[in-house]
Amino acid sequence: MKFNERSAYHETGHIVVAYFSGLPILCVKTKPAGSRVEAITLLDGEITPAILAAGNVAQSILGGQVLEDYGALKDFGKLQDIMPPEDVAKVWWEVHKVLSDNWGMVKAVATRLIGHREVGRSELYKVLKKEWV
Repeated sequence: MKFNERSAYHETGHIVVAYFSGLPILCVKTKPAGSRVEAITLLDGEITPAILAAGNVAQSILGGQVLEDYGALKDFGKLQDIMPPEDVAKVWWEVHKVLSDNWGMVKAVATRLIGHREVGRSELYKVLKKEWV
């Protein structure tokens, strides 16, 4: 199965925030998970609350319904497990600013993912390191 628009933007949120956090990105791919497809971003290091929130934030900026799919619910549940609600809200808005300020980058990465099963590190970094206005 390949990335659709919603899953591409969700995973791109994780990728862009990880990039700005200095966490190495290994690849992003889809994998079958029963009757559905699960998209995963593989990172080399500890996933921060901001990275965890970023997928849902990207979906909300795109205009999609947040928490309507398994991956989004799973991410949000993990976030709620590690911090109180007021901190979740603070992280959400910090991530929202990062993604909004870099929406050109988000769109470029998501566009690269749509229609593919996997995008590797070198392809991702080509897009991420481009000059964004």
